[in-house]
Amino acid sequence: MTFLQGAAPFGRTVMLAVALVACGGVLDVTDAGAPDGGAVPGAGVPGSGAGSPDGGPSSACADLMPVFGPAVTQDFATGTHADCSVATSSPGGQVALGVSGAFGGSSGTRFDLFAADGSARRGSIGGLIPQVVPGSQPEIDPWFHWTGAGYQGIVHDLDATPPPSLLRTWDASGTPLRDVREYAVTSAPDGAGGTVLLARSFDPDATPQLGPTALDWIDAVGHIARSVALDDDPTLVEVAWATGDVLVLIPGASVSRARWFDRVGAPLTPWFGVAAPIPGNSAALRLLVDGRVVLGDGRTWLAAFRDGVTGADPAPGWLASRPNTRLATIRQGRAYAVLPLDQPGLDQTRFEIVTAEGESCGSLAIPPPPPTTGATRTPRRVDVGHDGTLFQQEQVIEDDPNSFGIHCMFQWWPGLLK
Repeated sequence: MTFLQGAAPFGRTVMLAVALVACGGVLDVTDAGAPDGGAVPGAGVPGSGAGSPDGGPSSACADLMPVFGPAVTQDFATGTHADCSVATSSPGGQVALGVSGAFGGSSGTRFDLFAADGSARRGSIGGLIPQVVPGSQPEIDPWFHWTGAGYQGIVHDLDATPPPSLLRTWDASGTPLRDVREYAVTSAPDGAGGTVLLARSFDPDATPQLGPTALDWIDAVGHIARSVALDDDPTLVEVAWATGDVLVLIPGASVSRARWFDRVGAPLTPWFGVAAPIPGNSAALRLLVDGRVVLGDGRTWLAAFRDGVTGADPAPGWLASRPNTRLATIRQGRAYAVLPLDQPGLDQTRFEIVTAEGESCGSLAIPPPPPTTGATRTPRRVDVGHDGTLFQQEQVIEDDPNSFGIHCMFQWWPGLLK
């Protein structure tokens, strides 16, 4: 989650309609459409988390809508064995652009690091396990995110085995700093520049090879600050940044199970059931501005968890009414960008802005890049980085059938939603 890419407050303002259209963006100030182009249930209905009684956005939206300026672009000639994946940015504005595929005999995701304006390549980070799959885990933070020293992420490194996957720390230039020599399951940024990690001991000569799961707190440079053994094996974790409390969850085919721990690993609740059956590889947790953690299955928002409270509530109505979406917290925690799920068939050229209370401010069309002669462009995944940078990737294929000119491109607007 993120002070941006969908979590708790971070840091972020502006004007609307005429100025926005003049700068290349399109704002729908009537009832905001859903990201797939359909109507948002409840739009324009008082008390439903929609607009003002006259059908337009209220004054609460006045300084939330962005004005698009020129985009920065970066093209990757990927050929047939790689493709653009995801993008993010650090709170300081450094951009990390991900390309997934085969590199040097192995597969995974590589992030190239650039200055915010794209003028300088600052380094490269490779070997990350590509967990972003359409319809599966849509978020980047569980496997790659910024820290106070640079970045941390889950890698598959044959030269570092055992274990087959581990958490690695890099500095801001992509230089490796340290590995956590445990089997990394998943992670979450802790809101203070470090990581909370779910990890299991690993012995290649034992049966079974994987031992019990532990909840590890990793500092910005990769040291284990503390570790708490768990009595079950959760596969999802999220941190309530305001308190440091940690929610872990075991997705289930019939009933899922969850438990809260405090910032030092003491249990706050027993394990409790959640009436949200979901496949393990499609579940995702996100932190809301009000401190609740919400659970989705990749298509539907299913439940909400109050910090340190046993049991789960239904997902907020404004969120449940927006299926096939992801969230990015923007404007210093005063609003969300509602992004389309990374799924074929969904409109990847628009996103919606809602207030922290779920009131729709309207949907925005992302300005397209200039047309490319002799090539077909397909807009794809939209992301928001930790400094409010808006990213969109595109696939670019040359129209000549005899050409292997397959490219992908990222365009981004530095700090647009800050």
